[in-house]
Amino acid sequence: MKKKALITLLFALLVSIILPVTLKPEATSKTSKPKASYLMNPSKTYIYKDNFNTVYTYKYAKKFGWKGNQGWNLWNVSESENGKVTNKYTAISKETKNGLYSGLSKSNWLVDLKYPIKKGRTWTRVESDNEFDYTITSVNATVKTPSGTYKNVIKLHSSDSEYTYYFAKGIGLIKETYEQQYVLELQSIRNK
Repeated sequence: MKKKALITLLFALLVSIILPVTLKPEATSKTSKPKASYLMNPSKTYIYKDNFNTVYTYKYAKKFGWKGNQGWNLWNVSESENGKVTNKYTAISKETKNGLYSGLSKSNWLVDLKYPIKKGRTWTRVESDNEFDYTITSVNATVKTPSGTYKNVIKLHSSDSEYTYYFAKGIGLIKETYEQQYVLELQSIRNK
């Protein structure tokens, strides 16, 4: 009896030592992060401008979540025209080992990037009951915006809507175009 208990104890000890070493981080955590992050930095304030001269200011508010879906970043967004605030709302963003997600806090979230990042990767994104196919067309684009020049940018194209999105590591979305015309650009990033 003592021998059986000793063997069981040794087996349990062996498993407790070997199992954590052999499992990949993704297998031990559903919310593990990818190697390179494309999530907006909560310690920064992001300022975008669209082709109608509307300015969008994103300021991190707090961590946000609901039962079974924790870990979202909540952003306060203000829209302004000619220096006057015209609209305020909140947006959410989250990054996991599977992708980068965003949305408005009172609506569904969208898949912005599907991980792992690789040229040619395609997925379907549902927007307002419409389905659009998105493809990563470049992983090393160089993109210039008023906030700076970014290298190794992810270029993402929607084959159905003619939108193209550009994401920089450690920054997030830096530019959006429609039929190759500027729609939205990152103007500046400031410390909070």
